[in-house]
Amino acid sequence: MVVVSGSRSFHVNGSTVTVSAGQAAFIPAGMLHTPIATSDDETVCLNAYVPAADSGSSLHVFDIQRPRLSASEISLENILRTAAEIPLHRLPAPTVKSDKIKLGTTLAHNFRRIGEIAASFDRSREGFSRLVTRELGIAPHAFRILLRLNRARQLLRDGQPIAAVAADTGFSDQSHLTRLFRMTFGTTPGLYRHS
Repeated sequence: MVVVSGSRSFHVNGSTVTVSAGQAAFIPAGMLHTPIATSDDETVCLNAYVPAADSGSSLHVFDIQRPRLSASEISLENILRTAAEIPLHRLPAPTVKSDKIKLGTTLAHNFRRIGEIAASFDRSREGFSRLVTRELGIAPHAFRILLRLNRARQLLRDGQPIAAVAADTGFSDQSHLTRLFRMTFGTTPGLYRHS
C-alpha cells in the first residue's frame, strides 16, 4: 500500500502502525491487520496485491523519498521500481503466542456463538472477549466481521458480483456489506472492485 496523501493506521499484532503520505507499507498475505479511523483529512492510497508465496512474512514500512507523488507517478511500475531501490525499515518481528493462534483459528473456523466458544475456553463471554481483545487487538465479533470483509475483498478482486459476494460472505444483503465495507476500508465494494 502506498499512501499518496493523508495517512492510514492499523492495529497489527498489538501495535499501532501509521503509514503517512510519502510512505508505503508491505503487509504480508494473511497477516491480520485492523484499519483505524484517522483524521478528517482525505486519504488517497494505492493497494497492490501479490501472491501469498511472494509476500514474505513480516511487515515493512518504508519512505518513498518525496512527501507526495504526482498523478503521473502513480503506476505499478514506478511504485515497484521505487520500492526496490529503498532499504526497508523493518518492524520488530512479532512474537506469536500459541494462544493467539488458537484464538484466531477457533474464531475463524468455528461457527458457534461466541458464548459457546468462550465456554470451551473455560471463560465467561465477557472474560473471553477481554482475552481475545488483549491477544488479537480486536473483539471476537469484530474479528469475525473483519474475516468476512477480507474474504469479500478477495471475491471482489476475483470479479464476483457484489450481491453474490454479500451472500457468500454471510451479510444480510448488498447494502449491509456496503455499509460495513465502507466503514472498514473507506470505499465501497463497487469502487474497490473497479480499482
